[in-house]
Amino acid sequence: MSSNNDELSSGRSPVDALDMELVLSNSSSFPIEDFSKRYEIKIPCVITKNKDSAGMMYYFYEGSADRDLGIFLKTYGARYEDRIYTLYASSSKYGEYNFLKNIWDIPSVVPDISYVSEGVHYFHFRFHNSVSDQISDLLISPNRPKDLVIERMAKYYDIRNSISWFIETYRPYVFEVLFRNDRNYVIDKDINIEVKGITTSGKSRGIFYGGGTNIQNAVQIDGELVEGDVEFEFLDSIYGKYNGVRIPVYSNLLSVDHSRVCSRIIIPEMYKRNLISRLGSEKYKVYEPEIRRVELYENITECDFPEITEN
Repeated sequence: MSSNNDELSSGRSPVDALDMELVLSNSSSFPIEDFSKRYEIKIPCVITKNKDSAGMMYYFYEGSADRDLGIFLKTYGARYEDRIYTLYASSSKYGEYNFLKNIWDIPSVVPDISYVSEGVHYFHFRFHNSVSDQISDLLISPNRPKDLVIERMAKYYDIRNSISWFIETYRPYVFEVLFRNDRNYVIDKDINIEVKGITTSGKSRGIFYGGGTNIQNAVQIDGELVEGDVEFEFLDSIYGKYNGVRIPVYSNLLSVDHSRVCSRIIIPEMYKRNLISRLGSEKYKVYEPEIRRVELYENITECDFPEITEN
């Protein structure tokens, strides 16, 4: 990468730039909350968003599916593929999830890990300090669900301190994958982007570090920190369904130059085979994916963008 990437790394890494966090909890007797409480289990999940609504994606190891869990998953229409149970819940059925969409839509807000623990949902978000008032206004609005509790709204700290159970149980992996730049819409300089999360329809949104040209629907956050549409078609190979399965991606950092994009993503170990299969499939061959790195998340010390190395 160019010297621009060095400048970003020295003071505008994702953790430095999105310097605040919001943690919310909810216990409103959703079926999965009741199940978690009854059996004292922790269930990881990710927020998903389409144009007009939001939802949650929960996932389970087959090995954790004893008889009662199996009955529960079948009752609520869980999908089974490659020894993984995946359960989707939409705001069309559980309206409270729409409030999460309202938070997501605030510029610079990025969903972090979410989970259910002993009957309580926990939702983590990161954001830039300049939108603190917008978030505060939303949290005190009459649209806030009555059972939603503000656990923390303060300076961001390393989330790994509070989710050691997740790291130990689900062993998240970091993949670095090089793609062809299929859009070429940022060509004046190298640029870094953090994708906001899983969007199931419409365009993805992202945080652009270092500005850039021709960013669609751009909202300036702070200096050269901008939120806008992320239009790379190869993102479907990461976020789209493959063999009926959508991968829970916990982070996606992109480094972009005029011809290539390097994506650093974090996914649970149980989805490694699915990701490798989809990247090697004929459908996504056009994007020329090349896996550069696979490493356990617990061994990673940096929280920065990947580098595009010269061929």
